[in-house]
Amino acid sequence: MNYSKFTILFADDEPSIRRIYEKSFAREGFKVILCENAGQVLEKLGQQKVDLMVLDLQMPGMDEMDLFKILREKYPAIPALVVSGVYSGLVDNFAAEGYDMITFFNKPAPLIELKQSIFKLLKIEALGAFIGVDKEVDNPHKDS
Repeated sequence: MNYSKFTILFADDEPSIRRIYEKSFAREGFKVILCENAGQVLEKLGQQKVDLMVLDLQMPGMDEMDLFKILREKYPAIPALVVSGVYSGLVDNFAAEGYDMITFFNKPAPLIELKQSIFKLLKIEALGAFIGVDKEVDNPHKDS
């Protein structure tokens, strides 16, 4: 399945994590944008259409709350998944600020759970094809 109509922006200051995201999602056909800091996130959002963001909270260039304030003001329709090594307490902090945070993941995020959340947010139903599951083989109750 080719998901080329979807563009996902991944922001993380760790090059190895950006490479994992790129390999995992680009090979499936997603358009992938990689950013290493908050400034790049804002720059890329101003240049091209993005369907979903996966953001690390601790990146150079801006406090996480400042970045999310800008994202909420300028790009309120783009859903964001948060992956952070400083997960503890952040959900409450964001909720207190009035953010509707769909999903938080503790870093390193399990890739399959991240993919499931991305598919749900993008309303993609063929997750079995995305993760390499053969529905024909894995469904013993299917009538032949």
